[in-house]
Amino acid sequence: MEESLYSQQSQILLQAFRRWTEAVFSTKPEAVKEIQLPGARSEWSMAGVFRDIPEMLDALAWRGPVIKIKKQRLCNFAVMYDSADKRARQSACLMSAYGTEHGDSMDFYQYGGHFSNRWVRLGEKWTLEDIRFEMDWDFGNTAFAPSWAAVDYETGWRPSFHPLAVMSEEDSPFRMEDGLLNDYEPERAVSAFYQYAYGMDNSDFYLLYDSLAPDVVIDMPPFGESMNRRYFLSVIKTIRGAETRFQHAVDIDS
Repeated sequence: MEESLYSQQSQILLQAFRRWTEAVFSTKPEAVKEIQLPGARSEWSMAGVFRDIPEMLDALAWRGPVIKIKKQRLCNFAVMYDSADKRARQSACLMSAYGTEHGDSMDFYQYGGHFSNRWVRLGEKWTLEDIRFEMDWDFGNTAFAPSWAAVDYETGWRPSFHPLAVMSEEDSPFRMEDGLLNDYEPERAVSAFYQYAYGMDNSDFYLLYDSLAPDVVIDMPPFGESMNRRYFLSVIKTIRGAETRFQHAVDIDS
């Protein structure tokens, strides 16, 4: 994520979010407390619901083997502000890879998911007041994360069903009541694409419809070429009926 794509205010929030994410997955409570409000609610689809920072960090702490390789990437950062410029909703995708070597072979675990967070500005400082993370996919040796619930790829309701940690209709920044994008044109442009990706990945067809121009032409082999908006949305609705989760994580350069 090129910071030049964002307004000065959104860059400040992006930097705070990056610091918070690094602190959470490195189990640094003091650094987390600098950005997350005491008592702030956090919900993680693979770990549970928390209002206590030490409990949250303990549930997310790495309990797998000693890691030789660890990579994390944040992308699809988007933020909307209220009209008073006191509150914000923010989304982002996270992708993580962990690995360890065994002689000439490697054991690994990868996962990806998305955040939908709420921020409040106290004075000149933005702080997290509500955190939601939905793990969209995982792959590899799940013994690397023994205390986490693995992604459930089954479709349809069943007794073991668990409600989503992130539900676009209530949590998406693009659905924020009286929500406003920054006037900075590059940010408005990338946010338009991130709205498309968010709507696609969360089966929010209103957001997806709203992100596409009426005269859009879409090529998406093998599903179709030169599709108009109506045909494209019909295809996506059909595909999503058989797929529980998508993730369109993209880095956009200036």
